[in-house]
Amino acid sequence: MGATTRHCLVLLTAMAVVFLVAWPAVAASAAAWQGQPWTADWPLYLRWWGLASATLGSVRLLLAGANWLLRTMLRNY
Repeated sequence: MGATTRHCLVLLTAMAVVFLVAWPAVAASAAAWQGQPWTADWPLYLRWWGLASATLGSVRLLLAGANWLLRTMLRNY
């Protein structure tokens, strides 16, 4: 497994933890602090997680491609 693949998997895991564990926990504690009931909107959290992980993964892959292109161009000079 290459470094780019490992880095993308780490980003996906981090985004899963943030959007599927941390964010609902913060929202539930904020609702409890205000004395209101709270229910998880899981489709919304899954959409956010998908969007954020796709964005970060795409940026990481674009940076890896730019790095490869730069190294290839510099190797030819």
